[in-house]
Amino acid sequence: MIKRTLALILSLALLCCAFVGCGREAKHSDAFKIGTSEIPKTLMPYVSSHSSNTYVANMVYDTLLGSVAEPLDYNFPDGTSYVAPDDDNYFLFSDRLCKVEGAYPRKEGSDYGWIQFEPTAEQYETQLKRKGIQKGFDEVGDPIDETDEEFAIRAERAVPAHNWMEYRFEVRDGYTWNDGEPFTADDIVFTFQYALKNAGSLASVAYFLDSYYESYVDNGDLVLILATNKLSDIRTICSSILILPEHIWSEIRRPAQEKNLDPVGTGPYLAPSSDYIDDNSMTLIYRDDYNPAFAAEMFSGDPIKKITLLRLQNEDVTLNSLLMGDIDTSLDSLTAGKAYTVNGNDRYAGLNVSSYDSEFVATLALNVGKNGAFNPDKMKNSDMVRQAISLAIDQQGLIDSVLYGNGTTVGDGLVQSTLPHALKNADGSYADHVTDIERAKKLLDEAGYPADASGMRDLSFKILASTGSETLVNAIGKQLKEALGITIVFDLAKSDYSEVIKQSNGADFDMIINSVAFSTDKLLMFDARFGRYANGSARVWNVTGVNDETLSSLMWDMDTETDIYKQYEKARAVQARVAELYVEIPLYCSKNYCVYTDKNYTGWIQMKQGSVLNDYSMKYLKPAK
Repeated sequence: MIKRTLALILSLALLCCAFVGCGREAKHSDAFKIGTSEIPKTLMPYVSSHSSNTYVANMVYDTLLGSVAEPLDYNFPDGTSYVAPDDDNYFLFSDRLCKVEGAYPRKEGSDYGWIQFEPTAEQYETQLKRKGIQKGFDEVGDPIDETDEEFAIRAERAVPAHNWMEYRFEVRDGYTWNDGEPFTADDIVFTFQYALKNAGSLASVAYFLDSYYESYVDNGDLVLILATNKLSDIRTICSSILILPEHIWSEIRRPAQEKNLDPVGTGPYLAPSSDYIDDNSMTLIYRDDYNPAFAAEMFSGDPIKKITLLRLQNEDVTLNSLLMGDIDTSLDSLTAGKAYTVNGNDRYAGLNVSSYDSEFVATLALNVGKNGAFNPDKMKNSDMVRQAISLAIDQQGLIDSVLYGNGTTVGDGLVQSTLPHALKNADGSYADHVTDIERAKKLLDEAGYPADASGMRDLSFKILASTGSETLVNAIGKQLKEALGITIVFDLAKSDYSEVIKQSNGADFDMIINSVAFSTDKLLMFDARFGRYANGSARVWNVTGVNDETLSSLMWDMDTETDIYKQYEKARAVQARVAELYVEIPLYCSKNYCVYTDKNYTGWIQMKQGSVLNDYSMKYLKPAK
């Protein structure tokens, strides 16, 4: 009883500090309030991946195109229904600064969309030089021996010599910057050029422009030329790069040092520094001059006039704030354990928890690289051992023990069943991960690793993982020990983790807990994850060190396919080969949990694969009566 009383006093004290102590409840009483563990210390849109920074940026800035997401219920509060995009809109784009027509193959009679063309010799040489591709030197400038034929192959891999893509977008009328200046296609061109010029400071943006060759304005339209024959290269350019105002940012010489506390964007909200209170809260104000036609697209009725983000110390403070109606939702996902506690608990009556599959699949990556424990030259019958480990993994068992039963199993192709390019069986069913302990034991026996009298084998591995992964590593270790007699040890990743796992640095770990995301707009991530450059060095995310010619050939065919549905088929062939190699074993797809209350606002829209704090909720939320 005493412990419960002390816990209640402590939670109330924390809540008092979060609101009353800072005097914020009065200041923000008329706002839609969102809790978050961190308030952006700068409103520069590219300096943080934290959810609060991303949320603010998306309210202030726009991208070339938006995206369409699928709601859980097709019926909306205003009586309208969700209409799925047609098959031609395979990227699920929506209009934003430009019209979606520009991102798809140009149809007869239209000026907009993409066409393919043959680059001139000068264009090709220019792009090779930009990317540092020079005969006799590798990508970092070190001398190498190569023939003309070898260089041509390496150059083609870096920059396709044929079928470049020219896009033409119609820029929508009616957008203005929030300081009153008109928005034009020149601002888009400026943003691309500025990001590339300041690639060191804006690396995350410049990365999306890897295939960029040129852009310019023609009669008010945006013309964008990409030195690529890869269909998916346009995806992140259209939906991830926030467009900057040239009249402001052309004067900013050092973007890495820019605080940008009064950001000028084309979005519906302002983020004035006068409502940015240290690192405890910030407020977004709806623009009085926002185009009524765009407002009608974005909001069903009157828009929310004020959105306030409040910094809260932890999950318990967040939940208590929701119970009291002091905030309406949180940008931070609940942990699986806390979500399990809240669901069905009378203590939290009035709170709603919405769950959805995350984009990421947790995996166990096995190092087959030069110095890896599973390198075939170092381990006899490595392929059989890897397959046995895969067959011993019980995904549902991991979900039950680590995620309280809230997760989804994933096939060995690493792509979730909900995505259109997921690997399927001959009968059209999803190709699930297979657990077969007896077969796994037989494989190890045949591979030359028999079990002793106690059931243990002469196989011991370390799993490199960060703090917080101990439960998962222990669960994997328990399964492999009980099923196969393999010993697993937890190896804590240190601050240099990102450098340690790079194959180019001679990575020598045994296994790592990893994650993958192969959604429809990231098909090319297969190449980044399992590919090698033409000079033999591993690509950035190829942490397993796999070097398989069959897989490389399949990925190249997939990457260069410009028919999206044929590309899906080729992606399935890639997945089938990945599954055969057993270098990255899927563990599960975890769920994200967002929490909200109807005390102050109603009209929340849950997504099939997204947070409850989404464009649909922003459109339909209304003050509770």
